Amino acid sequence: MGGNVIGDRSAYLGRNFQPRRGFQWKASKIHVFFAGMAMLGSIAAPLQASEQTGTVTQVSSAPGNGASGFGLAGTRTTKPSCATDNLWMIPTPAGDGSKATFAQVLSALMSGKTVQVVGTGACSTVSSREDVAYINSFP
Repeated sequence: MGGNVIGDRSAYLGRNFQPRRGFQWKASKIHVFFAGMAMLGSIAAPLQASEQTGTVTQVSSAPGNGASGFGLAGTRTTKPSCATDNLWMIPTPAGDGSKATFAQVLSALMSGKTVQVVGTGACSTVSSREDVAYINSFP
């Protein structure tokens, strides 16, 4: 029945022998643990986003890519290291949200109203200007 074949473990361990997979399972648990720790590390170190409250002093847009930027009068909190300019960027308007944000900035410029801008901490639209996360308008 194959009991004499070299490498046939059923001959000396019994017919229902199945190799243990415990070591393989423990190894995968260790990998999951370290992957989870790496993810927690990236969540625990968020980007440094800045904030500024003031009136809109300038607005610019580029018709080629649709990116829009603006400047505010007022003190800004500590900027992320990528934001070397004092201007803010509205991400390229792929949807209605960016268009609404740009309209809000234009409205604040024309009316002289105060706005609060909160950034994302990233400079993905223009490498030297922080992207806008959201804007609040004040009466």
